[in-house]
Amino acid sequence: MLQMTNETPFEASFFLFPDQHGIDTVYTVIKATFELYPKVRIAEEQTPVKLEDEFWCKPGESSLKYASEICLGKIGTDVVVGGDACALNENEVSELDVSISVASRRQMARVIGDRQWIKTFDQWRISPAKPFIRMPLIYERAYGGYHKQNTEDDKYLAEMRNPVGKGFLGKRKKDEIADAGVPNIVHPKNAQEPVGFSFIAPTWQPRIGFAGTYDEQWQKKRAPFLPKDFNLRYFNVAAPELIIEQGLKGGEKVNITGMSPRGKQSFLIPVCEFEVSFLVAGNTITPEVKLITVFIEASSDRISLSYMASVPCNKKVLQVEWIGIALAKKPVT
Repeated sequence: MLQMTNETPFEASFFLFPDQHGIDTVYTVIKATFELYPKVRIAEEQTPVKLEDEFWCKPGESSLKYASEICLGKIGTDVVVGGDACALNENEVSELDVSISVASRRQMARVIGDRQWIKTFDQWRISPAKPFIRMPLIYERAYGGYHKQNTEDDKYLAEMRNPVGKGFLGKRKKDEIADAGVPNIVHPKNAQEPVGFSFIAPTWQPRIGFAGTYDEQWQKKRAPFLPKDFNLRYFNVAAPELIIEQGLKGGEKVNITGMSPRGKQSFLIPVCEFEVSFLVAGNTITPEVKLITVFIEASSDRISLSYMASVPCNKKVLQVEWIGIALAKKPVT
């Protein structure tokens, strides 16, 4: 019976799945959570490995709160940010800019207080923004949404990069414009482009575009394995601008603005080095350990780093005996 020994202060889990080529593979995910304030340190309460997607409300009708960490790997490292836009010193504002920069990537957005469509003399205009102190940085408040054209059928038009957002007009008639709502989170260069920092749902673009082709040919020759045109990028859950293709190692500088009432947040991603061993059919294998997800809860001053290691064990699944996880050295914070 497969057992795991975890000698680290962090959470870990393992699972067995065929990889994208149909080869049985054993995977392990290690999740290390740190506090960011007043200094970076190992958190007393560690965040468990997420075994399934968790939505803010009903799946399919809301955005992802947390993404499952059960996957077959990723392209590089996802950087995901959760939390609120926060006015400096909690003084009300009508709008503010938020941003994150890490490695060579930067994501920016303008956050604007609640607005609505107002009709005056048969003309629509957007009302002034209401002041706010905090604004959730969720896709429901960014540009997007859908338009169901006929209540008698299920046909609808949608902004598939964010079908739960606001502002997408579709083919609404003039007197239906107000139903679209006005987004709070706006792209700094294109008001009709979704922008966000959190997890992308599996049925949204661009993720769904990497899922592959499930046609009759697949059913006859490939099922139940993934189609040959499946792309591992499907498992990347970050906004496209925050997928670091070359991967992160730890030690990279992070700058965040507009997500804490204290002002700008700057820190280095902690460096964790692990020794992971798999005992398969009496042989010890030590695969590479990759940092696949950096999840920053900016408004709560926490960061979780998820690492993955895997070993193919085709035709030897029952001979996978043990997984050992240890720290190669003390984490650098």
